[in-house]
Amino acid sequence: ASKSSTDVESLNLPPEPFIYGDVTLPGVGSILHSLRLKFPSTTLNPESTPFVDLGSGSGLALLAVKLIEPARPYLGIELLPSLVDVSRTIEEVDPEKIVQADFLDGSYDWWSSSLHPHPRPKIYFSHCTVVFDPPQLSR
Repeated sequence: ASKSSTDVESLNLPPEPFIYGDVTLPGVGSILHSLRLKFPSTTLNPESTPFVDLGSGSGLALLAVKLIEPARPYLGIELLPSLVDVSRTIEEVDPEKIVQADFLDGSYDWWSSSLHPHPRPKIYFSHCTVVFDPPQLSR
């Protein structure tokens, strides 16, 4: 994937390309399965414990959650508008549950988001694969 020129201009991002990787549906399924084994259902109840994807990219983790645990509330937060647009096209994912924001700068309160007014705990997920300086990879 690549940044669109709109992303570069509107977000003041570095103009050089970046490397982007996405999660797999089986990978997210494995994470959810591991959480179910480790924590009792009363702690991470699929109907009341939201899955919050910090840096939701193209929305594949949200799709996996929706397919594997359809009752689980979810929220995706993504910086790049072009990826937000892609994720909002996934039929099974509610586009209202995908927010275009920088989860690090404090402009969006993802910790206590009104989209997920559930008490803690929440499942916070971040799969960081974006690299803005490809020459560093060759070192």
